[in-house]
Amino acid sequence: MTILADLEKQLGQDELLVTKEYVKGRRNLYANPAIGEYNRTADSANRTVATLLKIILSLRPEGGEDDDS
Repeated sequence: MTILADLEKQLGQDELLVTKEYVKGRRNLYANPAIGEYNRTADSANRTVATLLKIILSLRPEGGEDDDS
């Protein structure tokens, strides 16, 4: 979660589009690489939560209802 927060902060400070200069001074416009990193990190966090939820639900007693009512 710290990495996601740091990437989000960085994206707020930087431009969303960056230019790369190649040989002979040609420039190309690209999306900020932090966007891709943010998306990959968020996806990994979501998969981790899904896995933890599966584990927690599998440890519940069979046919058991929550007694929190």
